[in-house]
Amino acid sequence: MTSDTPSIDRLAKLRGVVEAFTGQAFAVVDGGQFDDLPDACRREQLLVRSLFHDHPDAEVERAGRWLVSLAQSSDALERVFAMTRGKTTVVYWSCASGEAILHRHLRTLNIVRIPQWAADGGEVPPPDGSGQEPAAVMFRHWDPRVLGATMPVLIPGQFVRILGPAAEIAFLAEDYGGVRRVVADPAFPPDPGGVLTIGSEQIEALTARRLTASHRRIAAYSREVAASEVGTASDTALHEHVVISDRVGRSLGLAGEAAQSRWALLMLLSQGRIASHEPTRAYLAQDGDSPDGHLRRLFDLTIAAMGEARDARGPRR
Repeated sequence: MTSDTPSIDRLAKLRGVVEAFTGQAFAVVDGGQFDDLPDACRREQLLVRSLFHDHPDAEVERAGRWLVSLAQSSDALERVFAMTRGKTTVVYWSCASGEAILHRHLRTLNIVRIPQWAADGGEVPPPDGSGQEPAAVMFRHWDPRVLGATMPVLIPGQFVRILGPAAEIAFLAEDYGGVRRVVADPAFPPDPGGVLTIGSEQIEALTARRLTASHRRIAAYSREVAASEVGTASDTALHEHVVISDRVGRSLGLAGEAAQSRWALLMLLSQGRIASHEPTRAYLAQDGDSPDGHLRRLFDLTIAAMGEARDARGPRR
């Protein structure tokens, strides 16, 4: 329900950053946003290499991550921008060591270790201290949103582990400051190798950054679709409303951002009264579907009823 479609101005800025790379430039593109990314690249006359090329399932490999060298033709960058227009997962790398070295490095980043409690979906460590053992999960280093949230919480050794042989990476993360550059620092230690490991305190900080970004998206959605109800409310006031709505929604079992967006809007339209409406609370808690699913139907019925009531009143004079 919310949108992070890149703005034209920010795309132009990102293109300028990539064009200024001093080393050989590459793009890492998410095949999951295409019906068939390798075929799309063939149509654009772009050679690509899979970062999942050992995967036994061809469908998984096709939907996986692909490395595109921008040195293969003078207009390769232009073709990548054209091919990925409207997409959100492209990360650009500058690496003087060449394609083979970068390809090998990126494949070592596909897996990251995090505490088991986080791998299980937790947002904070259990109070009894359990779940601290490391668990291997996929690291979406091809996703600007992941890098935008993750890079600021890393220590130098982890920072270097992600960059590896690269001098710089650039991406557009609308929720984390727009166009971001991550530049290698000569003062940092050498790449320690091994599997990147992210600790409990960093996961908590990462979760907080993601939640703040989610709140911004929900606030923007509310202002877009309920302009008359939001009125001239300040960004601060609207943010406070979203934070309160999110807290209430979580207490009712709502999990996804789409559900929280719907709930924030219903909270806004009802001036908060729906939070204490017992039939609504009972409906969301009933069996047969998740609270998110129940809310989706309730939201659709509510919006439809509001539209019918508005039509019955007739046009304003």
